[in-house]
Amino acid sequence: MVFSLGSPCESVMIQRKMLEEFGISVPDDATAFFTLKSSIVFLVPAAEEDGNSIVFYQLEIEEALTDEQIELLKKADCFEESEVRELV
Repeated sequence: MVFSLGSPCESVMIQRKMLEEFGISVPDDATAFFTLKSSIVFLVPAAEEDGNSIVFYQLEIEEALTDEQIELLKKADCFEESEVRELV
């Protein structure tokens, strides 16, 4: 799947507090998220040592959304599949 950082509100960063007010648990280290069908997927940076180097990657943590949460995200213009939204 290809993800785009461009969107009508690409310069707007989404506040964690808003998602939490919608009843969505946001992982502490999450830096961004996208929606996928009836789920929200958080991107969490991670790193591990591999011999003499450090490998950086992103974990994807998926959480199911209720119909009400989906509607709230749509109203907030935050429910677009394949669009990554940054968190602040």
